[in-house]
Amino acid sequence: MPADLNKDHYTSGEIGRMLGIPARTARRYLHSGRIPATQNAITSRWKVTREMLDEFLRKHGLEEKPGDGESRPLQIVVVDDEEWVASFVKEALETSVLGAAVTAFTNSHEACLHLGSGTPDLVILDLRMPGIDGPQLLSMLRQNPKTRQAPVLIISGYPDDFRGLEQNATLAFLAKPFDLTQLLTAVCNILDLPPPEAPS
Repeated sequence: MPADLNKDHYTSGEIGRMLGIPARTARRYLHSGRIPATQNAITSRWKVTREMLDEFLRKHGLEEKPGDGESRPLQIVVVDDEEWVASFVKEALETSVLGAAVTAFTNSHEACLHLGSGTPDLVILDLRMPGIDGPQLLSMLRQNPKTRQAPVLIISGYPDDFRGLEQNATLAFLAKPFDLTQLLTAVCNILDLPPPEAPS
């Protein structure tokens, strides 16, 4: 989903694609103030004007890299012990307008090994799994410097499980069962990307 270079405002996800950096890095720049931006007090979503972006680029001697957004797709990891759920999410995100590169795991131990060495743009995580369950895996992600800031979308067929997990800019929830539109909307929201267009 390449960014529209003629827009007046950009989200952190679009900024990341324009600069050829991961979305989480762009979000850190916004939180730290390195990129001038405003934040919506209700939704917590960041907004960068064209003038703000130009100021940042000039100050740091950077250039836009719009082509990188297409050459490097979003890196998403899905962990769900139900194979049909993992397959549905993988296919939906890879074939949608997001065009993500998705690695799906039904074994939480294998997922743990993979996540320990990578830096995904998003982790979609089921809570109730045998072996290492969702809360344990989430704790491991937050203790690893490489994945500490990685956005995590928690999915579960038991919404009561969401209690005790505080929702913030890098943690969101989606109750099962969900459809394609609900999945894409949740992913775009947590990655601060424009919402998917409604099917015609």
